[in-house]
Amino acid sequence: MSNEEQNGNFTKPMLYAVFNFFKRKTCSHLFSPCDMQSRDEKGNVKWKCCKCNKIFIAECGLDILKNGKCDGKWGVVK
Repeated sequence: MSNEEQNGNFTKPMLYAVFNFFKRKTCSHLFSPCDMQSRDEKGNVKWKCCKCNKIFIAECGLDILKNGKCDGKWGVVK
């Protein structure tokens, strides 16, 4: 295997990781109500951002919404 092939195999995953890091840091988080999880044994809820997939954990959903916005589509998902 040539150096270019070896570097290419290493560079693409590394660039992908760097891109995702900056995407998460600059994301204007958006939360979908159907993504909010039930309370765990500690009483915290988990809510995943629709854009960057970062999971936020807090005592209530309102505390999580300090980090972004909710898309406002409350109801049953089909």
